[in-house]
Amino acid sequence: MVNDNYMKDLINSNDFIVRCAALSYFNESYSRDSEVIDRVIDAVRKYDDSFERNYLMANCENLNINETQINKLMNLDYGEDIYFKNNIVTLTIKQGIDVIESFYDKIQEKKFFINKDSSLELFEHYNKLKTLDECSTENLLKQLKDLAKNNEERKENDFDYDKGINIGKILSDREDLNLDYIIKELKNENSKYYVIYLVYILGELRDKSCIDILISKLKENDDLTNEVIGEALSKIGGDTVIQAVYKKMLECNNTSIRLYVSMVFESIKTNFSAETCFKLLEKENTKTMRGVLASALCKSYEVKYIDYIADIVKNENYNKSILNLKRELLATAKINNVKLKNMDCLQRRVEYKLDDLKDVNLSL
Repeated sequence: MVNDNYMKDLINSNDFIVRCAALSYFNESYSRDSEVIDRVIDAVRKYDDSFERNYLMANCENLNINETQINKLMNLDYGEDIYFKNNIVTLTIKQGIDVIESFYDKIQEKKFFINKDSSLELFEHYNKLKTLDECSTENLLKQLKDLAKNNEERKENDFDYDKGINIGKILSDREDLNLDYIIKELKNENSKYYVIYLVYILGELRDKSCIDILISKLKENDDLTNEVIGEALSKIGGDTVIQAVYKKMLECNNTSIRLYVSMVFESIKTNFSAETCFKLLEKENTKTMRGVLASALCKSYEVKYIDYIADIVKNENYNKSILNLKRELLATAKINNVKLKNMDCLQRRVEYKLDDLKDVNLSL
Protein backbone atom coordinates (compact mmCIF):
# COMPACT_ATOMS: atom_id res chain seq x y z
CA MET A 1 0.00 0.00 0.00
CA VAL A 2 1.21 3.53 -0.77
CA ASN A 3 2.37 5.71 2.13
CA ASP A 4 1.67 9.35 2.97
CA ASN A 5 5.12 10.64 2.02
CA TYR A 6 4.93 9.06 -1.43
CA MET A 7 1.48 10.57 -2.01
CA LYS A 8 2.63 14.00 -0.84
CA ASP A 9 5.42 13.91 -3.42
CA LEU A 10 2.86 13.12 -6.13
CA ILE A 11 0.92 16.34 -5.45
CA ASN A 12 3.70 17.97 -7.51
CA SER A 13 3.53 15.39 -10.31
CA ASN A 14 3.52 16.68 -13.88
CA ASP A 15 0.61 14.31 -14.59
CA PHE A 16 -2.69 16.08 -13.90
CA ILE A 17 -4.60 12.86 -13.12
CA VAL A 18 -1.93 11.66 -10.67
CA ARG A 19 -1.63 15.10 -9.07
CA CYS A 20 -5.36 15.37 -8.38
CA ALA A 21 -5.61 11.78 -7.12
CA ALA A 22 -2.74 12.37 -4.69
CA LEU A 23 -4.38 15.49 -3.26
CA SER A 24 -7.78 13.75 -3.03
CA TYR A 25 -6.06 10.99 -1.03
CA PHE A 26 -5.54 13.50 1.80
CA ASN A 27 -8.73 15.51 1.30
CA GLU A 28 -10.91 12.38 1.50
CA SER A 29 -9.28 11.36 4.76
CA TYR A 30 -9.71 14.78 6.45
CA SER A 31 -5.95 14.95 6.91
CA ARG A 32 -4.45 17.37 9.43
CA ASP A 33 -0.97 17.15 7.94
CA SER A 34 0.04 20.77 7.30
CA GLU A 35 2.71 19.71 4.81
CA VAL A 36 -0.01 18.72 2.34
CA ILE A 37 -1.03 22.35 1.81
CA ASP A 38 2.62 23.35 1.39
CA ARG A 39 2.79 20.90 -1.51
CA VAL A 40 -0.44 22.31 -2.95
CA ILE A 41 0.97 25.84 -2.86
CA ASP A 42 4.09 24.63 -4.72
CA ALA A 43 1.87 22.90 -7.30
CA VAL A 44 -0.41 25.93 -7.75
CA ARG A 45 2.61 28.15 -8.45
CA LYS A 46 3.48 25.98 -11.45
CA TYR A 47 0.32 26.55 -13.45
CA ASP A 48 -0.86 29.44 -15.55
CA ASP A 49 -3.93 27.41 -16.47
CA SER A 50 -6.90 28.49 -14.32
CA PHE A 51 -8.64 25.11 -14.62
CA GLU A 52 -5.68 23.09 -13.31
CA ARG A 53 -4.97 25.61 -10.55
CA ASN A 54 -8.54 25.74 -9.28
CA TYR A 55 -9.13 22.02 -9.62
CA LEU A 56 -6.42 21.61 -6.99
CA MET A 57 -7.87 24.34 -4.78
CA ALA A 58 -11.34 22.79 -4.96
CA ASN A 59 -9.89 19.56 -3.54
CA CYS A 60 -8.66 21.19 -0.33
CA GLU A 61 -12.04 21.70 1.36
CA ASN A 62 -11.45 19.14 4.16
CA LEU A 63 -7.87 20.15 4.94
CA ASN A 64 -6.57 22.38 7.72
CA ILE A 65 -4.72 25.47 6.51
CA ASN A 66 -2.64 27.65 8.83
CA GLU A 67 -2.28 31.42 8.64
CA THR A 68 1.17 31.31 7.02
CA GLN A 69 -0.20 29.15 4.21
CA ILE A 70 -3.23 31.38 3.65
CA ASN A 71 -0.91 34.37 3.46
CA LYS A 72 1.20 32.62 0.79
CA LEU A 73 -1.90 31.87 -1.27
CA MET A 74 -3.12 35.46 -1.00
CA ASN A 75 0.24 36.74 -2.20
CA LEU A 76 0.03 34.73 -5.43
CA ASP A 77 -1.05 37.11 -8.18
CA TYR A 78 -3.46 35.57 -10.68
CA GLY A 79 -5.09 38.78 -11.82
CA GLU A 80 -8.80 38.39 -12.50
CA ASP A 81 -9.03 34.66 -11.73
CA ILE A 82 -12.27 34.97 -9.75
CA TYR A 83 -12.44 31.25 -8.98
CA PHE A 84 -9.00 31.35 -7.36
CA LYS A 85 -9.92 34.41 -5.30
CA ASN A 86 -13.19 32.87 -4.16
CA ASN A 87 -11.50 29.59 -3.28
CA ILE A 88 -9.01 31.40 -1.05
CA VAL A 89 -11.82 33.27 0.75
CA THR A 90 -13.82 30.05 1.20
CA LEU A 91 -10.82 28.16 2.59
CA THR A 92 -10.13 31.08 4.95
CA ILE A 93 -13.74 31.03 6.20
CA LYS A 94 -13.56 27.28 6.82
CA GLN A 95 -10.69 27.78 9.28
CA GLY A 96 -12.90 29.72 11.70
CA ILE A 97 -13.31 33.10 13.35
CA ASP A 98 -9.67 33.68 14.42
CA VAL A 99 -8.32 33.14 10.91
CA ILE A 100 -11.04 35.29 9.31
CA GLU A 101 -10.18 38.03 11.81
CA SER A 102 -6.48 37.86 10.89
CA PHE A 103 -7.10 38.23 7.15
CA TYR A 104 -10.26 40.32 6.99
CA ASP A 105 -8.48 43.56 6.06
CA LYS A 106 -6.21 41.85 3.54
CA ILE A 107 -9.18 40.19 1.81
CA GLN A 108 -10.85 43.59 1.48
CA GLU A 109 -7.66 45.28 0.29
CA LYS A 110 -6.93 42.70 -2.42
CA LYS A 111 -10.59 42.61 -3.55
CA PHE A 112 -10.85 38.83 -3.28
CA PHE A 113 -14.44 38.91 -4.52
CA ILE A 114 -16.45 38.74 -7.70
CA ASN A 115 -18.63 41.65 -6.63
CA LYS A 116 -19.78 43.75 -3.67
CA ASP A 117 -22.28 41.09 -2.62
CA SER A 118 -19.41 38.67 -1.95
CA SER A 119 -17.72 41.26 0.27
CA LEU A 120 -20.96 41.83 2.14
CA GLU A 121 -21.41 38.07 2.55
CA LEU A 122 -18.02 37.74 4.27
CA PHE A 123 -18.79 40.73 6.51
CA GLU A 124 -22.12 39.20 7.56
CA HIS A 125 -20.57 35.76 8.08
CA TYR A 126 -17.80 37.22 10.23
CA ASN A 127 -20.28 39.15 12.40
CA LYS A 128 -22.46 36.05 12.87
CA LEU A 129 -19.46 33.96 13.94
CA LYS A 130 -18.19 36.72 16.23
CA THR A 131 -21.59 36.93 17.96
CA LEU A 132 -21.69 33.16 18.45
CA ASP A 133 -18.09 33.00 19.65
CA GLU A 134 -18.86 35.49 22.43
CA CYS A 135 -21.60 33.20 23.85
CA SER A 136 -20.97 30.77 26.68
CA THR A 137 -20.86 27.04 25.96
CA GLU A 138 -24.11 26.58 27.88
CA ASN A 139 -25.81 29.27 25.82
CA LEU A 140 -24.56 27.79 22.53
CA LEU A 141 -25.95 24.37 23.48
CA LYS A 142 -29.32 25.99 24.18
CA GLN A 143 -29.20 27.86 20.85
CA LEU A 144 -28.42 24.60 19.06
CA LYS A 145 -31.43 22.85 20.56
CA ASP A 146 -33.74 25.81 19.84
CA LEU A 147 -32.47 26.05 16.25
CA ALA A 148 -33.10 22.34 15.69
CA LYS A 149 -36.64 22.69 17.02
CA ASN A 150 -37.26 25.64 14.70
CA ASN A 151 -35.87 23.68 11.74
CA GLU A 152 -38.31 20.83 12.42
CA GLU A 153 -41.18 23.26 11.79
CA ARG A 154 -39.82 24.38 8.41
CA LYS A 155 -40.01 22.76 4.99
CA GLU A 156 -37.32 20.24 4.07
CA ASN A 157 -35.29 22.69 1.96
CA ASP A 158 -35.97 25.80 4.03
CA PHE A 159 -34.07 25.19 7.27
CA ASP A 160 -30.99 27.00 8.63
CA TYR A 161 -28.41 24.23 8.33
CA ASP A 162 -25.28 26.41 8.32
CA LYS A 163 -25.95 28.19 11.61
CA GLY A 164 -26.10 24.85 13.42
CA ILE A 165 -22.85 23.74 11.81
CA ASN A 166 -21.20 27.04 12.81
CA ILE A 167 -22.36 26.57 16.41
CA GLY A 168 -21.14 22.97 16.32
CA LYS A 169 -17.72 24.03 15.04
CA ILE A 170 -17.31 26.60 17.82
CA LEU A 171 -18.51 24.13 20.47
CA SER A 172 -16.08 21.45 19.32
CA ASP A 173 -13.20 23.86 20.04
CA ARG A 174 -14.41 24.65 23.57
CA GLU A 175 -12.37 23.13 26.40
CA ASP A 176 -15.38 23.14 28.74
CA LEU A 177 -17.57 21.11 26.35
CA ASN A 178 -18.61 17.89 28.10
CA LEU A 179 -18.31 14.95 25.69
CA ASP A 180 -20.46 12.72 27.91
CA TYR A 181 -23.24 15.32 27.77
CA ILE A 182 -23.17 15.36 23.94
CA ILE A 183 -23.29 11.55 23.79
CA LYS A 184 -26.14 11.42 26.32
CA GLU A 185 -28.11 14.05 24.37
CA LEU A 186 -27.62 12.13 21.14
CA LYS A 187 -28.58 8.80 22.69
CA ASN A 188 -31.95 10.14 23.85
CA GLU A 189 -32.71 12.36 20.84
CA ASN A 190 -34.98 11.73 17.85
CA SER A 191 -35.21 15.25 16.43
CA LYS A 192 -33.60 15.03 12.98
CA TYR A 193 -31.75 18.33 13.02
CA TYR A 194 -30.57 18.17 16.62
CA VAL A 195 -29.19 14.70 15.86
CA ILE A 196 -27.38 16.07 12.79
CA TYR A 197 -25.74 18.89 14.77
CA LEU A 198 -24.71 16.61 17.64
CA VAL A 199 -23.26 14.12 15.15
CA TYR A 200 -21.29 16.92 13.50
CA ILE A 201 -19.78 17.89 16.87
CA LEU A 202 -18.75 14.29 17.58
CA GLY A 203 -17.12 14.09 14.16
CA GLU A 204 -15.09 17.21 14.91
CA LEU A 205 -14.02 15.79 18.29
CA ARG A 206 -12.88 12.52 16.64
CA ASP A 207 -13.37 10.41 19.76
CA LYS A 208 -13.55 6.64 19.21
CA SER A 209 -15.95 6.17 22.13
CA CYS A 210 -18.66 7.68 19.89
CA ILE A 211 -18.60 5.01 17.16
CA ASP A 212 -21.43 2.80 18.44
CA ILE A 213 -23.82 5.66 19.17
CA LEU A 214 -23.19 7.11 15.69
CA ILE A 215 -23.93 3.77 14.03
CA SER A 216 -27.14 3.45 16.06
CA LYS A 217 -28.46 6.77 14.68
CA LEU A 218 -28.41 5.71 11.02
CA LYS A 219 -31.90 5.93 9.52
CA GLU A 220 -33.54 4.29 6.53
CA ASN A 221 -34.03 6.72 3.64
CA ASP A 222 -32.73 9.76 5.56
CA ASP A 223 -29.87 10.79 3.29
CA LEU A 224 -28.85 13.96 5.15
CA THR A 225 -28.56 12.27 8.56
CA ASN A 226 -26.75 9.27 7.08
CA GLU A 227 -24.33 11.48 5.16
CA VAL A 228 -23.37 13.48 8.28
CA ILE A 229 -22.88 10.23 10.22
CA GLY A 230 -20.72 8.82 7.42
CA GLU A 231 -18.58 11.98 7.50
CA ALA A 232 -18.27 11.84 11.30
CA LEU A 233 -17.15 8.20 11.21
CA SER A 234 -14.65 9.07 8.46
CA LYS A 235 -13.17 11.86 10.59
CA ILE A 236 -12.85 9.57 13.63
CA GLY A 237 -11.06 7.05 11.42
CA GLY A 238 -9.21 3.86 12.28
CA ASP A 239 -9.89 0.15 11.94
CA THR A 240 -12.42 0.17 14.80
CA VAL A 241 -14.69 2.28 12.58
CA ILE A 242 -14.12 -0.08 9.66
CA GLN A 243 -15.09 -3.10 11.75
CA ALA A 244 -18.28 -1.40 13.00
CA VAL A 245 -19.30 -0.33 9.48
CA TYR A 246 -18.57 -3.79 8.07
CA LYS A 247 -20.89 -5.35 10.63
CA LYS A 248 -23.61 -2.78 9.87
CA MET A 249 -23.37 -3.33 6.11
CA LEU A 250 -23.74 -7.09 6.53
CA GLU A 251 -26.86 -6.59 8.66
CA CYS A 252 -28.50 -3.83 6.62
CA ASN A 253 -30.07 -3.84 3.15
CA ASN A 254 -31.12 -0.18 3.06
CA THR A 255 -29.41 1.62 0.18
CA SER A 256 -29.21 5.04 1.88
CA ILE A 257 -27.49 3.65 4.96
CA ARG A 258 -25.09 1.41 3.04
CA LEU A 259 -24.23 4.15 0.55
CA TYR A 260 -23.26 6.76 3.12
CA VAL A 261 -21.46 4.58 5.68
CA SER A 262 -19.39 3.03 2.89
CA MET A 263 -17.63 6.40 2.50
CA VAL A 264 -15.38 5.31 5.40
CA PHE A 265 -13.61 2.89 3.05
CA GLU A 266 -12.66 5.84 0.86
CA SER A 267 -11.54 7.98 3.80
CA ILE A 268 -9.70 5.51 6.02
CA LYS A 269 -6.47 4.51 4.31
CA THR A 270 -5.38 1.28 6.03
CA ASN A 271 -4.72 -2.27 4.84
CA PHE A 272 -7.63 -3.51 6.95
CA SER A 273 -9.95 -0.96 5.35
CA ALA A 274 -8.98 -2.09 1.83
CA GLU A 275 -9.29 -5.79 2.73
CA THR A 276 -12.72 -5.25 4.30
CA CYS A 277 -13.92 -3.20 1.34
CA PHE A 278 -12.82 -6.00 -1.00
CA LYS A 279 -14.71 -8.61 1.03
CA LEU A 280 -17.89 -6.56 0.76
CA LEU A 281 -17.35 -5.93 -2.95
CA GLU A 282 -17.00 -9.65 -3.66
CA LYS A 283 -20.40 -10.28 -2.03
CA GLU A 284 -22.20 -7.26 -3.49
CA ASN A 285 -24.82 -7.78 -6.21
CA THR A 286 -26.23 -4.30 -6.85
CA LYS A 287 -24.48 -2.22 -9.51
CA THR A 288 -24.71 0.99 -7.49
CA MET A 289 -22.98 -0.41 -4.41
CA ARG A 290 -20.49 -2.34 -6.54
CA GLY A 291 -19.44 0.93 -8.12
CA VAL A 292 -19.19 2.74 -4.79
CA LEU A 293 -17.12 -0.02 -3.19
CA ALA A 294 -14.92 -0.43 -6.28
CA SER A 295 -14.28 3.32 -6.25
CA ALA A 296 -13.29 3.21 -2.58
CA LEU A 297 -11.04 0.21 -3.24
CA CYS A 298 -9.40 2.09 -6.12
CA LYS A 299 -8.63 4.93 -3.73
CA SER A 300 -6.75 2.61 -1.39
CA TYR A 301 -4.15 2.59 -4.21
CA GLU A 302 -3.38 -1.03 -3.36
CA VAL A 303 -1.78 -2.71 -6.38
CA LYS A 304 -3.20 -6.19 -5.76
CA TYR A 305 -6.78 -5.03 -6.45
CA ILE A 306 -6.11 -3.34 -9.80
CA ASP A 307 -6.90 -6.36 -12.01
CA TYR A 308 -10.14 -7.03 -10.14
CA ILE A 309 -11.31 -3.44 -10.62
CA ALA A 310 -10.19 -3.47 -14.26
CA ASP A 311 -12.52 -6.45 -14.84
CA ILE A 312 -15.43 -4.55 -13.28
CA VAL A 313 -14.74 -1.62 -15.63
CA LYS A 314 -14.34 -3.88 -18.67
CA ASN A 315 -17.59 -5.74 -17.98
CA GLU A 316 -19.40 -2.51 -16.97
CA ASN A 317 -20.53 -4.27 -13.81
CA TYR A 318 -21.25 -1.04 -11.92
CA ASN A 319 -23.51 2.00 -12.15
CA LYS A 320 -21.70 4.27 -14.62
CA SER A 321 -24.18 7.09 -14.12
CA ILE A 322 -22.99 7.99 -10.61
CA LEU A 323 -19.17 7.79 -10.80
CA ASN A 324 -16.18 7.72 -13.12
CA LEU A 325 -14.47 4.45 -12.27
CA LYS A 326 -12.32 4.60 -15.41
CA ARG A 327 -10.54 7.70 -14.21
CA GLU A 328 -9.98 6.25 -10.74
CA LEU A 329 -8.62 3.01 -12.21
CA LEU A 330 -6.25 4.97 -14.44
CA ALA A 331 -4.99 7.04 -11.49
CA THR A 332 -4.43 3.91 -9.38
CA ALA A 333 -2.51 2.20 -12.17
CA LYS A 334 -0.32 5.26 -12.77
CA ILE A 335 0.43 5.76 -9.08
CA ASN A 336 1.52 2.11 -8.82
CA ASN A 337 3.40 2.15 -12.16
CA VAL A 338 1.16 -0.62 -13.51
CA LYS A 339 0.61 -0.85 -17.27
CA LEU A 340 -3.01 -1.77 -18.06
CA LYS A 341 -3.82 -3.61 -21.30
CA ASN A 342 -5.94 -0.75 -22.66
CA MET A 343 -4.15 2.09 -20.89
CA ASP A 344 -3.75 4.40 -23.90
CA CYS A 345 -7.43 4.08 -24.79
CA LEU A 346 -8.41 4.63 -21.16
CA GLN A 347 -6.21 7.73 -21.00
CA ARG A 348 -7.92 9.23 -24.07
CA ARG A 349 -11.40 8.56 -22.67
CA VAL A 350 -10.54 10.10 -19.32
CA GLU A 351 -8.96 13.18 -20.92
CA TYR A 352 -12.07 13.59 -23.09
CA LYS A 353 -14.24 13.60 -19.95
CA LEU A 354 -11.89 16.06 -18.23
CA ASP A 355 -12.31 18.48 -21.14
CA ASP A 356 -16.02 18.62 -20.30
CA LEU A 357 -15.13 19.92 -16.83
CA LYS A 358 -13.24 22.96 -18.06
CA ASP A 359 -16.38 25.08 -18.26
CA VAL A 360 -17.54 24.03 -14.80
CA ASN A 361 -17.50 26.47 -11.87
CA LEU A 362 -14.53 25.32 -9.75
CA SER A 363 -15.32 27.50 -6.74
CA LEU A 364 -15.62 25.73 -3.41
